[in-house]
Amino acid sequence: MVALVRNIIPFVLLLSLMTSCGDGTSLQAYFVDHQEQPGFLSMDVPKSILNIDESALNPDEQEAYKSIDRLNMLAYRIDEQNMDLFNAELNKVKAILDAEQYEELLRGGNIEDGKFVIKYLGEDNAVKEFVMFGHADDKGFAVVRVLGKNMSADKMMNLSQIMSKSNMEEDAFKDLINFFN
Repeated sequence: MVALVRNIIPFVLLLSLMTSCGDGTSLQAYFVDHQEQPGFLSMDVPKSILNIDESALNPDEQEAYKSIDRLNMLAYRIDEQNMDLFNAELNKVKAILDAEQYEELLRGGNIEDGKFVIKYLGEDNAVKEFVMFGHADDKGFAVVRVLGKNMSADKMMNLSQIMSKSNMEEDAFKDLINFFN
């Protein structure tokens, strides 16, 4: 009996390790692996850059704004020399975001101007992160991770109202704008 237990315990531990490690790359790992790669631009953006007057927000908007800590952005610019690499990287990001754990919140855009999708990780009322992913065949793609505490899908929908009240300076995103021009 002791020999059986001695043989079973390592097997169970090995099995649990194998099943707990997913075979796909996480979005966080993709960010870390690509943030310093040629052709990529990586930015950590504090929410203060939005320059929002919190006193002008209604209680729901204040709650949504306070639930956000920061934004992580990774962008890839396309040019004539990197079309194959662009398509490969675009497909990697799409595969990560197509994983079961990401729930879709909103999708839009068109072929000419580009397409976007907003997804989230977690439950409707307990979101771990929101992901905004946009791409255009003539510019490249950008992925933004919105990280915070006590976030929810409802609060994210209020974010668009908050953004319209933002006094965000274009200088804050000058690097991103120049990156795609």
